[in-house]
Amino acid sequence: MRTPALAIVLALCCVLAGCNTFAPGADPQQPVPSVTPAEVPGDTTDAPPRRGGDRLAPGLTTTGFGVRSDLYRAHRALLENRTVRVGRQSVQTYRGRVVSNVSEETRIGADRERLIVEADNDRSPASALTAYGQFSNGSATLDRRVVGDVVRYSDSGGTMSAGPRLQSRLEDLRDLLYRVEFTGVEHVGAREGRALYRVTGSDPQAREYPDGSGDAGVRPEVTLLVDERGFVHSTRTVEEVRRPARLVNTSEEETGASVTVTVAERTTFASGGGSFTVPDWVEEGFERIAGREYVVPGVTADGLVDTDRLARAHERVVANESVRIERRYVEREGGTVVSERRVTAAANRTTGERYVAERYGQRNLTTTSWANDSGGYRRVVDGSGTSYDELTEVRVGGFLSVRLPSNARFGETDVEALDDGRYRLTVTEIPVADDDTLYHDRVSFVVDDRGFVSAYDATLVGAGHERRQTTSVTVTTGPTSVERPDWLDAAKNATT
Repeated sequence: MRTPALAIVLALCCVLAGCNTFAPGADPQQPVPSVTPAEVPGDTTDAPPRRGGDRLAPGLTTTGFGVRSDLYRAHRALLENRTVRVGRQSVQTYRGRVVSNVSEETRIGADRERLIVEADNDRSPASALTAYGQFSNGSATLDRRVVGDVVRYSDSGGTMSAGPRLQSRLEDLRDLLYRVEFTGVEHVGAREGRALYRVTGSDPQAREYPDGSGDAGVRPEVTLLVDERGFVHSTRTVEEVRRPARLVNTSEEETGASVTVTVAERTTFASGGGSFTVPDWVEEGFERIAGREYVVPGVTADGLVDTDRLARAHERVVANESVRIERRYVEREGGTVVSERRVTAAANRTTGERYVAERYGQRNLTTTSWANDSGGYRRVVDGSGTSYDELTEVRVGGFLSVRLPSNARFGETDVEALDDGRYRLTVTEIPVADDDTLYHDRVSFVVDDRGFVSAYDATLVGAGHERRQTTSVTVTTGPTSVERPDWLDAAKNATT
């Protein structure tokens, strides 16, 4: 299935950079000439096709695609054992005005270990970040996140291979090649002495929204720039999506109305040549991290600076200890409780017994699961009665983690030292993406010097603060009793 344009935009908001289809930083109030500029072939020295007959490149003829997998394999082979540079850009326009420009450039070493990502996020409603970077050399990984003038660095706590990132980009290309419907091909010159072709087509899964008068919107289109070897220099797609008017800063009369936005996305590939230059921020980032004096993992005297480091530290503590956790989720609309869920989870690391109970207050539903190393059972009680299932295992790990919102590292943090050696941190003013309909307004947690979070409270708000969701968590480690439930025999009989 085709990845929707918005999904690609969301992905790019995590790692972004790219081309010049639209100039980043352009005045958003000024109209742009077109959202479908022609591909620029680069070296356009006239050179006739070198292939005889109808064959122009592997998998490509004068009348359309041949065996599409031949084109994909030829492109992939030309990247093997070479430094690769992949650019991606997604530009959204509304009535000729750029409302979002998200771009990314990824450089991958020939060894598939070295990786550099540099990204810019210009007015994207899907992310609060304005820039993002990542560096890996096979032995250390560094992340750089920017919101306005604030820069935060973090290490991932391990190594990261660049290979999977390249594989993901290649799979996107493969899916597009297999999907596109051929319209035409033309010789547009040469690049590095090789015949270059512009292939045009359409994507049957692309979207188009006629306006209110019935006129057709922008025509979804696909453009590929391919040389005679089968190397795909670039792809470009254009389609339309519906977005809330508030996200494109329109003056629509209906504030809740949706408008049609044109999305132009471009991906470029280049291999070999060019140096694998390490950006200046890499040295700066490692120096900042090395110079930090942590009060607890991820927290300095200045506040919370690395949510990932804190989360990893907490998970290391609970991974091998017997533990019990209580969670409560409450959602209110205008002060009225519309949803409530309580979770109790426990794990005894000595006996291997595990227990999870979930109670949904507004739905009159309770699910309870118990297991040891040999297997387990689940009981479901609702308005229609009681039922049982046999389980191969019961996992409690998902309930034990305490994942703080990533952007909390950019918030205002108050650090309070408690009498027992622990600290209470309260984070407010957490940056929010325009797309977020429910966002963190406040986070408070109690943590010890190991990074173990024993209490956690979060408040999320939305819809003009009429909608509020609160989460409360307490975690206790040490001797934990996981008693055999009184319904266990009934469950065995019902599932035999």
